[in-house]
Amino acid sequence: MRLGGGTGLNSIPQEAWLDLDLRSEDPHALAQLDVTVRAALERAADDENRRRTAGTPPLSVEMQLLGDRPSGITPRAHPLVQAAVAVNRALGRDAELASASTDANVPIALGIPAIALGAGGKAGDAHLATEWYDNVEGALGVVRALLVTTAMAGVI
Repeated sequence: MRLGGGTGLNSIPQEAWLDLDLRSEDPHALAQLDVTVRAALERAADDENRRRTAGTPPLSVEMQLLGDRPSGITPRAHPLVQAAVAVNRALGRDAELASASTDANVPIALGIPAIALGAGGKAGDAHLATEWYDNVEGALGVVRALLVTTAMAGVI
């Protein structure tokens, strides 16, 4: 979330803005959350306008969609997920099963099972100005992808 507006401390701003990022694995839950948030913002503006001094310009709310990333989930019991878990185990690694916003979102939203595999190496501070990556064992990401692919093809 980002919030801003105004030109100085202790002054009434001419405009203010709020960027609000709504996310869910369930597209229906996300749609309902969007409806709920929009209604709450409209209600808040209406409440504020009822309290305003006569002759004061009304508060208005303008909402616009800034991004629309599809969502969904590949079930943990799906063979693709199980293959990735088995490959990680065979490589002596723990599988981290987590939800994230990745390139896998699009096929999942289209009903095509998909996962995102780690790239190998070590990383930290994701999405921050201090984000870093160390290519220690970076090739492990390629090995992992190859093994999952061959497992799903029935080769191994």
